[in-house]
Amino acid sequence: MVVFMSNVERTTDFNRWICMAWRYVELVKPRETFLLIFAALATGIIAAQGIPPLDTYLLVAVAVTAGVSGTITLTNYLDRDIDRQMRRTQDRPIPSQRVAPKNALYFSTALVIFSLIIGIYLHPLAFFFGATGVLTSIVLRKKSISHILGGYSSVAPLLFAWVALAELNLKILLISILVFVWVPVHVWSVMVAYKEDYKQAGVTMFPVNQQGDLPFKLFIIFSILIFITSILLYIQSTFTYLYLTTATILGISMIIGSIHLYYNRQEKNAWLLYKISSFPYLGIIFLIMTLEYFI
Repeated sequence: MVVFMSNVERTTDFNRWICMAWRYVELVKPRETFLLIFAALATGIIAAQGIPPLDTYLLVAVAVTAGVSGTITLTNYLDRDIDRQMRRTQDRPIPSQRVAPKNALYFSTALVIFSLIIGIYLHPLAFFFGATGVLTSIVLRKKSISHILGGYSSVAPLLFAWVALAELNLKILLISILVFVWVPVHVWSVMVAYKEDYKQAGVTMFPVNQQGDLPFKLFIIFSILIFITSILLYIQSTFTYLYLTTATILGISMIIGSIHLYYNRQEKNAWLLYKISSFPYLGIIFLIMTLEYFI
């Protein structure tokens, strides 16, 4: 017997699939994922000093997207118990039970493996940076040192893209250092902004476990390091005054934001520094570095 579906049934079924797909999009935290993927793809253009070979670049784009998405999903899976206790994160797909933990684990594992397979094809070092980036994000998860040494997991996608398209050199070293010292400011600021939420969830890592001046002094120190690294990158490279002007304005903005937070230790000021450090800083500076090869 042939059963025909009504238009209403087809629409309902389609909507169900759309809702399911969107849960997995939420699972990869698209805003955070986009920033890292954008930085990695920009790095690929910088490595090629312009338009890279399209076939290789497309493989890099697919691998980086899968790798970053898979790694972030994996950390969401590992943090599911903490996320369930925090007001800021309790509506995420796993703690809200919209995605089963085992399905999230399978999804993340498949994405990471897929990315690493492409990495092996592109370059042995691409595989190495991809694999060590994933391992670092897991091993150093929720440890006080994680947002310093764990910054490597944010640098790894950039190194992956670079070695697929060019040889390692001083420029990618400075770009990596720039992102490496950016990570603590970016992550610690959101933790300070939601300090009480983290504490009530049982998170005792730095800077949540600090009451004194140290975290706020480190914000200033790391912001200065970010600025110095961005200027060294200008000195070492062939970037023009467009990059120098942008890096100077953005770097000073980060330093001013950190100093403002030191003297006004309110949650809204920590959140403001977090917002400044995301696309306004990292996104724009990588955008300008990319545009340097087309203007």
